[in-house]
Amino acid sequence: CKRVGLTLIDPAGEGSARTYVNGSAAVDPDEPGGLPSFLTADEVRKLLKTENDLFVPSVEEFPGFLPLLSGNGSQTFVLFPIFHKEKLAGVIATGFGKGAEPAKEDRLRARQIADQVAVALANAALLEELANLNRGAMTALARAVDANSPWTAGHSERVTELSLRVGREMGLASTELDLL
Repeated sequence: CKRVGLTLIDPAGEGSARTYVNGSAAVDPDEPGGLPSFLTADEVRKLLKTENDLFVPSVEEFPGFLPLLSGNGSQTFVLFPIFHKEKLAGVIATGFGKGAEPAKEDRLRARQIADQVAVALANAALLEELANLNRGAMTALARAVDANSPWTAGHSERVTELSLRVGREMGLASTELDLL
């Protein structure tokens, strides 16, 4: 293929997404987290009905994100939806020259890659959930310690907030702030 893109749908947004495209022509240095894109409800419905892949003969069929991939001579596309918990989580899009279409074996490989991306997204969601559970456990423990005395009530939370403010002023990275 001439161009490959990964569009990840914001789970909280109504079709808002970020698209990551290979090739410097589509990369915006001011947008390191991908390019803003959007999928309409109709586009999402089409992708939800797709089992393996969807051949798209022109950019106009998915105007919310395919124009970002139309460089390098890409005019036709094959889309590989990515699902997480039976919801559309993203799309891998491969772009080809006019009238070109990938071989069956190439489509199968791309589908396998899309499935691996789905597994990676599921793992990332589990890690985020685990981190939230850890924060909740630490907060509960701090409140239990503070509850022993009216003199220390809220002390742990105040110290945490103050420490984080100092860390942010020092320019610490988010991983360092988590350790702090």
